[in-house]
Amino acid sequence: MPRKPSLREIVSAIYLDEGFYEVHSTENSVSVDKQIILSDGRRELILNILSEDSCTSKARIQDALIELMKLVEKFDGVVLAVPRKFVRMIDENVLAKHGIGLVIYDTMGAEEIVPPRFNEKKIKNNNTEEIKVLNPMQINELIYLRSEISKVMKILEEFEARLDRIEQEHRSLITRISKLEEVLEYVKRENVEIAREQYVKPSTSTNAPQKLPSFLLDNPWVEILSKRE
Repeated sequence: MPRKPSLREIVSAIYLDEGFYEVHSTENSVSVDKQIILSDGRRELILNILSEDSCTSKARIQDALIELMKLVEKFDGVVLAVPRKFVRMIDENVLAKHGIGLVIYDTMGAEEIVPPRFNEKKIKNNNTEEIKVLNPMQINELIYLRSEISKVMKILEEFEARLDRIEQEHRSLITRISKLEEVLEYVKRENVEIAREQYVKPSTSTNAPQKLPSFLLDNPWVEILSKRE
């Protein structure tokens, strides 16, 4: 049986799908039931969750809103999450005015009603600091590195051209060897035929004429007798 997702997982899933990941979480803070700090590597978002029990108290909701106002200065984005059935107790216009996001949730999932307004000024400052950290080299050093890279690329191009020529010569040699093998096979066959034609088999026939005595030479009876079976 699949595990039932927790309240934290249901609410934070909205921002996890947008590329955020959980950095830290706390239970039962002073003003809210759960706090989750999320980040996408560039911005930090704090998600504040009120449970159903907390929403039954107007004083608890007011305390949570006051605390959220303070968090706006500390984080790039601030979000309040409340149960769906208590959404009417929250003034969406007030949250939007202060840049605080609003999420409603139930057992079926969560939905963002008011998106948080991220602190763009703080984000720009963070980006500037990152650029300074990531680019410590001087301009002359960058020019030198670029020149060296260009030399290496030129050498690689020369090697590539040489490899192409070697491959072409290799294919040419394979073709020539194949043709030589065909010629050699043809020559072998022709030599065998010539040898057969020139070979004279010695005669071993028993019917070869033998040397006769002088008295039988030109004797007509010899021919007659030789025809008898």
